[in-house]
Amino acid sequence: VLSLMLTVHLLLWAYGMACMDSLFSPLIYFLTTLIFMGMRELSMALSNPFGDDDVDFCTSIWLATCYNDAVFLLEHSFEVDYNMW
Repeated sequence: VLSLMLTVHLLLWAYGMACMDSLFSPLIYFLTTLIFMGMRELSMALSNPFGDDDVDFCTSIWLATCYNDAVFLLEHSFEVDYNMW
């Protein structure tokens, strides 16, 4: 659905730019097309941040670190000096 929406949007944008009498229209259209295509690629890469791709978050390391920190905090004995308060 996103690709169809982007294609229709860019086709309408191209028609609107073709109707203008400016020499900068092709440059503006090229830059906006480049930006929209880049945003589409970025949204596809970030659509599933917890998968197995190179750009995804490594949740197993995060969970192991969180578990180790929790175990350390639970097993460590703290000595409280009440004179400091």
